[in-house]
Amino acid sequence: MQNLEPIVNHLVLKCDSTDSNNLYHGKLGIGLALFLYGKYTKDNNLYDLASCLLRNTVYHSFPNDFSIENGLCGIGIGYSLLYKYGMFNDNLNDILEDVDARLMQYNIGRITDKSFRSGLAGIKYYINLRQSINQELLSIDKQFIDDVNFHLQENSKFDYMSIFNYLKAPNIPIDDYLNMPLGLDAGCSYFLINKVYDKIFYI
Repeated sequence: MQNLEPIVNHLVLKCDSTDSNNLYHGKLGIGLALFLYGKYTKDNNLYDLASCLLRNTVYHSFPNDFSIENGLCGIGIGYSLLYKYGMFNDNLNDILEDVDARLMQYNIGRITDKSFRSGLAGIKYYINLRQSINQELLSIDKQFIDDVNFHLQENSKFDYMSIFNYLKAPNIPIDDYLNMPLGLDAGCSYFLINKVYDKIFYI
């Protein structure tokens, strides 16, 4: 069995040096990985570290991008998963109000990218996730949701059950983790998520 503690320690030491707050490559994804790994290993210190790392991240995360990979949907998904798996009990409609307001500024009919990582399928996944959680979705208008569903009808082939099916595994051996980026996508945090994936959740 691969020992992941050196990677955990590396992430703990280096996570604050990451400038990006996004889900795939930044602090949000790193914090999510540390939190879920801490949940799996029953390590309360990782709970606390993830909470500290993510504090106010949502309030400083308004990129000019709606995507899961680099933008607003990724932020919304990250915080929705943290709520779903017990990091906090706050109302997501309040936490994500500004994120959702900025997301709804996009004209869905003009978005030609239908992909999961960077396009409309990612918006639909985010909406589906919010609707699956035990809080009524109030911060995204019904008309916006209807527009997304209408323009994505022909792309129903996407697997909306698991965001992690769309992450890239690192292309270098795990022992070379010092030479990897820190994030979820092709980075060190990928190994933590991969470890707990089938033991804690299916998303």
